[in-house]
Amino acid sequence: MSNQLMKNYNPISMLGVPSRMEYGCFNVSDNIKSRSEKITPQELKRRLKKDILSPYRDLVQPDHGAGVQISFEEFLSKRPDGGTVFVDEAGNPLKWQTIFEAQGLDPSRVLFNEIAALSSDFRLLLSAIVNDSFVKGFSTASNGQPPLWSQLCYRTGVPCALDEFRRTWLKFNGQPQITAEAETFPEATITLGTEIARMQKKGITLRMSEEFVRANPIDVVAEWLIYLGRRHQLMEDDAAVLTLVNGDLSTGSNAAPVVGVADTATGVDYVDFLKCWTRGSVIGENFYSLIANETMSHKIALIDEFKERRQGKSQITIVNRPEPATIDRFVNNSVPANQIVLLDRSHAMKQRVFQPVRIDRSFKPESWENGITIGYISAFEKVGDKATIIIDESLSFSEHPFPNWLTIDGVRP
Repeated sequence: MSNQLMKNYNPISMLGVPSRMEYGCFNVSDNIKSRSEKITPQELKRRLKKDILSPYRDLVQPDHGAGVQISFEEFLSKRPDGGTVFVDEAGNPLKWQTIFEAQGLDPSRVLFNEIAALSSDFRLLLSAIVNDSFVKGFSTASNGQPPLWSQLCYRTGVPCALDEFRRTWLKFNGQPQITAEAETFPEATITLGTEIARMQKKGITLRMSEEFVRANPIDVVAEWLIYLGRRHQLMEDDAAVLTLVNGDLSTGSNAAPVVGVADTATGVDYVDFLKCWTRGSVIGENFYSLIANETMSHKIALIDEFKERRQGKSQITIVNRPEPATIDRFVNNSVPANQIVLLDRSHAMKQRVFQPVRIDRSFKPESWENGITIGYISAFEKVGDKATIIIDESLSFSEHPFPNWLTIDGVRP
């Protein structure tokens, strides 16, 4: 699959589950017109709790099982729970601005603690306001693109019933063979081995003085919550990369295989990438994405074949070539020195979620401090054993070649 197609690839599983359910990005493509209903500001105030807030809570924080990771504003526009999509007089799904206007509030002027003191159901939106601010920083990079952790996963937001999951190993023995008329097909066996991978609970409590929340409007407080989300985003980026490198088991038994380079004196060069791309083509893996730390990323960018070539261009266009026409290159310092991670993002890793983003508020009367605790429980799960490989320029390929199981019928030991 070409790199451009990969960027637009969003498969739906056989059960119809969206492949990407990032925090704040449920990504449901569905005709919502049949479920739309116009609602006036007066009706919105009356129906807010029963028809919007309660269904939202049931979706993101159900009494049993994992909730769905979705921002409140996207919930309003998609209603993945199958509920009514309320629209304004212009026929557009409700947004935060619409809700503020229905209450007669200006987010640039109304103070944070004023929301909690309202007599209407609008005060119940405070947790959703905090959630969406955090989600905005967590699910979007500063350049407006999806975060690294999300781009490295082919599926995100996969619910998990417990705070641990069994890491399944499927070992396939036996191969299809040509058979003559009336001959019995050969048999193959699949054996199952399991190990436990645990989720990680992550979160932080943000303390804000009463003086701060009384003196600053919602959009000012939201800026700090967005920053908090961005810090968590970077932490998830590191966790995703470390999972690709070291595996998702404490034993490291499914860590990415490491191969050397043709010449350790020169270090990594184009020929080393070509070897991996060619082997990948043979076994059905497209190693068309790479991750490296700052130093190695700079070195890769200086390799001639990765720079624009102004002369010596081939006169023949090779269609089914093993090397990619373009690659997605990411920078993350969790990749060890001297190493480059190559991966096939179509099936290398997915994200599992036990507890989506949860928001809890508290107040300490003895110090007049407001606390906002934001936490979640998730993990990254390696899926394709052959979908990730590491090049280490400090090692010689002659001494550290491809592992013997990196073949079509090979099985990780």
